[in-house]
Amino acid sequence: DRDGAKKEIADAAKKVTDTIEASTSLTAEQKAEAKAKVAKAAKDATDAIENATTEEGINSAKDNGKLVIKKEAAITAINAEKAAKEQEIVNNSKLSAEEKATAKAEVAKAAIKAVEDIQNATTQKAVDAAQAEGETAIKAVNPIGKEKALEAIQTAAEAKLAEIDKN
Repeated sequence: DRDGAKKEIADAAKKVTDTIEASTSLTAEQKAEAKAKVAKAAKDATDAIENATTEEGINSAKDNGKLVIKKEAAITAINAEKAAKEQEIVNNSKLSAEEKATAKAEVAKAAIKAVEDIQNATTQKAVDAAQAEGETAIKAVNPIGKEKALEAIQTAAEAKLAEIDKN
């Protein structure tokens, strides 16, 4: 059913677009880019449904379209998780610049792997699994500020030694 298939694509695209719009971690540019990708995926799917000559072709175009839209949603979720974690790292005053850079690199690496896994997924289930795995890997990056802590201990020790020397 051609119209039903087109409606499913439109509904899927709207749901994803609403989720993107509601994100608090993405910038306006990132939201616009993600929404444009979803719109393109929906248009491509709708065109494929329109051009299909059999019921099987319609269903295949619908399923492929929904998978592409789902992938865009998952990639956007990974990017939002990455942005939130990077902000958390930047705002962590216990970390040195070097520790922040290392942690951000770990986050980027986890995000890149997640996006690749999502792009390579061939089923909705595989997309969901790749997204969940990626979000977990990004959340798992929890740097501990050793350098600044050691500096504080060193400073305190030197102050204590200076105090003892005075006596």
